[in-house]
Amino acid sequence: MLDLERREPVWQALAALFGDGRLDDARVRKIAHTLKNSGYSAAQLREIYTDEVAPVCYEHLVQLGSGGFCYLGVYNAPRDLDSFAGCSADSRWLVRAIIEYIRRNKMRPSWWPFRSISAHLGQAMTRREWARVMQVFFRLRNDPWTLTQTLQSSSDVATIVHTLENLSLLEEDATPALANIAQLLNHLDFRVRAAAIDTAAHVLKERALGAVVALLHDPSPTVKSAAMGALRRVLDSLEEPRQNGTNGWLRPSPNMPLFEHIAHQALGSICAHLSEGKSIDRLNAARVIVHLGSAARGAEHALIANFGDRNEAVRRAIADAFVVLKLPAEPTLCVLRRSIFDDSPRVRQTAALCLGRLLATGDQRYYSALHALERALTDSSTPVCEGAAAALGWMGSAAAATVPKLARLARAPLPSTRATALFALGQMREASLSELPTMAAALRDGHPEVRRAALRAFARLGPMASPLTPQFEACLHDTDWLTQFEARRTLDAVRVENMRLLR
Repeated sequence: MLDLERREPVWQALAALFGDGRLDDARVRKIAHTLKNSGYSAAQLREIYTDEVAPVCYEHLVQLGSGGFCYLGVYNAPRDLDSFAGCSADSRWLVRAIIEYIRRNKMRPSWWPFRSISAHLGQAMTRREWARVMQVFFRLRNDPWTLTQTLQSSSDVATIVHTLENLSLLEEDATPALANIAQLLNHLDFRVRAAAIDTAAHVLKERALGAVVALLHDPSPTVKSAAMGALRRVLDSLEEPRQNGTNGWLRPSPNMPLFEHIAHQALGSICAHLSEGKSIDRLNAARVIVHLGSAARGAEHALIANFGDRNEAVRRAIADAFVVLKLPAEPTLCVLRRSIFDDSPRVRQTAALCLGRLLATGDQRYYSALHALERALTDSSTPVCEGAAAALGWMGSAAAATVPKLARLARAPLPSTRATALFALGQMREASLSELPTMAAALRDGHPEVRRAALRAFARLGPMASPLTPQFEACLHDTDWLTQFEARRTLDAVRVENMRLLR
């Protein structure tokens, strides 16, 4: 019998290896810490990875096919819409999928020849990610007292830097070395100072803010870059859920006095990194501004000037800052309208997504930009069309006038475009009832992700979609087992008593 309470966090962590793009170091550390805290041995973790997670995630990605969504997420949507923003699974899905896979395997005879193909291919596609995670996992088992003695006795720069890196992995367990780390913040060698500030951020978190802010003014670019990364890491550790206010914006953080102090001491340096630093420095600076919120309003000009950054991650972070800082509407809309007609499709897509998030807040100041977002639905670039459709979906019924265009987009050639349009239609609620035939036709689409997107859209409509119950029941026998799962969820959602499951 599986211990699901112990197993589920491990499944979730290992499933992240199959996400789009390269895992950053912070994510690798988080996965490794989850594996360590589970109490499983390395051999047991390997077995869970190869026999349970890899085959299920690989089969899912294959079923999505070309142009499909990765279930770990596509759009940087508002938090309350994450579960509907093109994602076809959540923790409940993964648990159910793995249990069903284990059950299917137990029913097969021992001589079944195709049992490990998906597991083998799943391991092959995540070999590098698995190796990185396990490397950190093994380093987490270092003894902090031994590492502290190494810091005290060694004068070799490379050894000190390597020891500091190992201590940073241990985080709070590295407290025996705190005094030595503090001394190394003033070391003559810039490499040691950079490693020391990174370690201090991991070990001390918010208690290291004074040293972090001070080193933002270090003469060494390497140290300043490390300090900027450390500042973002510390602010990430302070992140906490905050309820929405009555006007749709987040309520002020209880850490606002601290944020104001950081902005007063270091906002100039942060803006300099945003304008002139390397791509990772620009990204860290933008994310720091997002964390600081209204305390960083002085960064308005730097944000607007750098919205067209060549790095997509930086542009997305700046877009987040536009939303969080509630900048004046006129300059913000000016740069977004200009960007939505930029030569680069990626810049146009980011502008469309940002406009959607601003409009989704319900702030009337931004509604003059709705026409530009509506025009983006007919853009020549597929990513821009999909970004605009997702953005309109975030607005919900406030964008009801775009329902006819979204319905046309739901018949686009690419499956990913059709699925995104269906997501947006589902978010429109009552306004999309006139397009029920179009949405119902998607239940017979040849691509499974489109069928699943249609089912999720009907789930959002709830009891309003109950006349189509026979078609949902037919989807219970779909050839794609994930579509069967979505059909069960949709049938539950169209019943009034189960609407709370989608809230």
